[in-house]
Amino acid sequence: MNTAFLIVGLSAFLVFLPFYFAVLFLVVEKQYKNYSVLTFWLSNLGAKKSRGRSAFNVCLFVFGLFGLLLGRTLFEILPQTSLASAMSAFFSAAALLAVFIPFFPTDRKRKIHTAIANLLFVCILVASLLFTFLVFVSKLFPVFLAVFSLAVFVFSFLTVYSYLKLKAKYGGRALGDLVCERKKEKSFVLKNATLWEWLVFSSLVVWLFVLVICILGFLLNAR
Repeated sequence: MNTAFLIVGLSAFLVFLPFYFAVLFLVVEKQYKNYSVLTFWLSNLGAKKSRGRSAFNVCLFVFGLFGLLLGRTLFEILPQTSLASAMSAFFSAAALLAVFIPFFPTDRKRKIHTAIANLLFVCILVASLLFTFLVFVSKLFPVFLAVFSLAVFVFSFLTVYSYLKLKAKYGGRALGDLVCERKKEKSFVLKNATLWEWLVFSSLVVWLFVLVICILGFLLNAR
């Protein structure tokens, strides 16, 4: 792919990331009655009850498209090793799933939404773990990037683990929200399941922001 196109695309992604962060935390979150990151899933912001669902779904779709561009860039600049290829593949798969999930809101297409969301978090978990290893075997990225990717991995693991436990314990009720379950749940990990999901998003945005800066520096220096 043309280097100039990648530079322009990644620069646009760099501008979009803080905007996306602001939309979710400062705009959309206020458009959902009684919304709290401690009791509601991120997906609830794309549901019918959220007056800001259009902004949420459009931003998530655009985020996924930019993620695909970043995944393609990683394929091109990373050495052709099994570790790098696997990381790029899982990263790109997560981005592709992010593109599709807005079309299946949780309150209308619950089963499809849940399946896509589960795969999305697993792909993020694996991609962030592989990237953490890659940082230490590759000279392309600064070591401090591993801190960000490791944070994404830890929060992704907590999200997947707590989600599966809640589903087994409470069934479909916990998939809507944790308003009732949080009051009676004694496990710190389980009662904060929705918080872990929000921390995945927050740490992911920070990680990608720093990663894109590093990649842009690499591409500009290589010209």
